[in-house]
Amino acid sequence: METYSYNFLQNNGFTFVLDRIPQTIFRVTACDVPSLSVPSPEQASGRSVQHFPGTANEFDQLTMEFMVDENLENYEELFRWITQNRFTEQEFKLKSEKEIGLVSDGVLVTMSNASNPNRSFYFKDLFPISLGNLHFDTTVSQPEPVTCTVSFQYSYFELR
Repeated sequence: METYSYNFLQNNGFTFVLDRIPQTIFRVTACDVPSLSVPSPEQASGRSVQHFPGTANEFDQLTMEFMVDENLENYEELFRWITQNRFTEQEFKLKSEKEIGLVSDGVLVTMSNASNPNRSFYFKDLFPISLGNLHFDTTVSQPEPVTCTVSFQYSYFELR
């Protein structure tokens, strides 16, 4: 007889690690696991349209919000990564994307209700495509950590 877990996944128990910059701590405050879709080809057939199972997965961007450290180290790492990803055709032909450092793997780990690592989403060949603004405000009465949003493109992700 199989046993089932009746504990629910909590939305505030997760960590994120980026292979390219493991020394920089990303204090991710919010992250959505991107949606996955498989477009269904269709063909007209008499009075109706027939749909068929698709052949290629389409993944949305990985977007997350993180707290910026006071020395802006995590922000600066992403900033440099985005600006270094501009390359000429000649540079691309000399080395692979991994050798140039354009892409990195990353993992989003969910935690169990006992705060132990539970399941992992492995993102393959991701790279940042946008880095959000930093908002400063001298009129606030209670200072809050500065947060920033970053979006990544990637090849695919797996649930393990």
